[in-house]
Amino acid sequence: MMKALENALTVLLAFGDDKKELSLAEVAARTKLGKSGVCKVLATFKRYGFVRQNPVTKAYSLGYRLMALGAQALSDFDAREVAKPYLKLLVEEFGENAQLMILDEQSAVIIEQVESPNIIRLSMKMGKRYPLHCGAGPKLLLAFCSEEQINAYIASHGLDKWTENTITSRDALMERLAQIRRDGYCISQGEFDPDAVAYAVPVRNAEGTVIAAIAVSGPRNRMIQWEEKGLLPRLLEVGREVSKELGYMSPGGGRSQ
Repeated sequence: MMKALENALTVLLAFGDDKKELSLAEVAARTKLGKSGVCKVLATFKRYGFVRQNPVTKAYSLGYRLMALGAQALSDFDAREVAKPYLKLLVEEFGENAQLMILDEQSAVIIEQVESPNIIRLSMKMGKRYPLHCGAGPKLLLAFCSEEQINAYIASHGLDKWTENTITSRDALMERLAQIRRDGYCISQGEFDPDAVAYAVPVRNAEGTVIAAIAVSGPRNRMIQWEEKGLLPRLLEVGREVSKELGYMSPGGGRSQ
């Protein structure tokens, strides 16, 4: 199984130079694999859009599916680079954890984080997967999914109850997600951790798609004071600035969220 996967990746990597199209024979020569095996791999890649075949020359080139995946990876990378200094500023100003989260395979994943300097702070790990129906960042990401994606998440994962504040009704969740879209932010109070409060705002790319959420989270007793000292307006400002740097143009013509 692993050998077959290695062969498939070897075929894909054969296209990584200056020549845009390769014949079956050229791919086989570059990979030192048999033509029949290469032909099967290319047929599979073609079916999934990873390569395309010139109808005239029958030569192969990289497909648009790879371009789409590459663009998404680049977008996520850019978002991390742009967001990190803003996350540091948020931690300096409010003293709580600041995270950048993305949607990945029906989960929310932290791809960048600056931790609170306080000894007592929430424990949230880079790369850990979080359910989408509770918590500020995850729920905000779910809110900007299509109804089809939301239904697929509920069908696959259900609405598990983590605390007394977790939304476990589909109707209540859909209503809450609609409110998040209207407000342009999400506040979570003890939905995943009973002692935690979190705020999240969206990050948009140049096409206006919500690609990430910036969140600030901390213990309930400390977060109350930050709410009174303007946490939400500041977080919204940061969301606009990060989106602006990623090229988002507001409907009014200005570069903002």
